[in-house]
Amino acid sequence: MTAATVATACLSFPVSTRIAWVKPGQTRTQVRWLVGEPESISDEVALWPFTYPADIIGVRSSYEQWVYRDGNTIYAIHFGGKCKEPRDQWTVIGMQEFPPGTGVM
Repeated sequence: MTAATVATACLSFPVSTRIAWVKPGQTRTQVRWLVGEPESISDEVALWPFTYPADIIGVRSSYEQWVYRDGNTIYAIHFGGKCKEPRDQWTVIGMQEFPPGTGVM
């Protein structure tokens, strides 16, 4: 089986299943291979101490958010790095799920 065949097979599963395969430390390439292209990509800043993702990357640290949808559920995958780590080396730091009716996004 070729890599392209495996990637196509992965994309045949619902987004909710594919999101479950994403783990902290994976690269953008790995996430694209597992889940596909995101609906949107945005740059964010962790503003509040003791909250996610500031508890992982630090307050006032930048991170990148990829958004996927499955029906009315929204999934956000966050990429970040260690202090002063080049952006192209950022990996998954965490994910969030926003079911319908949460008023998010």
